[in-house]
Amino acid sequence: MMWSGSTRRLVVDLERTSQIGWIAIKRTPVTYCILRPSIVVGRRGDGRIREFKQIYVLLRALTDGKVSAIPGEYDAVLNLVPCDHVAEAIATVACRMASVERRVMHVAAREDVSFLDFSNVLAEYPALRVPRYLGSRSFDVALLEPLEQKYYRKLVEPYGSYFTRRVRFGLGGLDCVGLKAPAGGAELLREIIAYAESARYLGRQCYA
Repeated sequence: MMWSGSTRRLVVDLERTSQIGWIAIKRTPVTYCILRPSIVVGRRGDGRIREFKQIYVLLRALTDGKVSAIPGEYDAVLNLVPCDHVAEAIATVACRMASVERRVMHVAAREDVSFLDFSNVLAEYPALRVPRYLGSRSFDVALLEPLEQKYYRKLVEPYGSYFTRRVRFGLGGLDCVGLKAPAGGAELLREIIAYAESARYLGRQCYA
């Protein structure tokens, strides 16, 4: 973990801590297989999930009308993977450790969600108040209203890399244990939004 910015906000550098953990495990004699999921969301079919965190926090921050604009690149991509597939991958690998020992495998969906797709899907839901999207070079947080700036720095900025990165995940690793990547993409995004609305986590009703 590291402190970031003058506001002393605690930011978890997931990529850095993951790399440190991987190096530490490789130096031990234990039997291991590392599974690296993309962005874990609700299960396939109905989007149900036990706890709203990570990208759900960002979704709520973006759609409650408290931030009028955010930065992003339309060709940036997100990969959403349903939690049931992640659970299945963990259980399957645990039962077949001998065949995957000391390997690192991604657990991800076949289809990514581009930032453009993301913004288009959000616009399909009348109850969600979608901010304007600006190119990273055009966006200046100082131009937001003071209250917006505070909200942006606390809830949106920690996830800012979601809308600027172009990370692609290798999907072949789990083939050796008979698992195929789920579809994912914009349809999965619709499912998780629909469930979050029905659970009163997203939409105007969550503040009623």
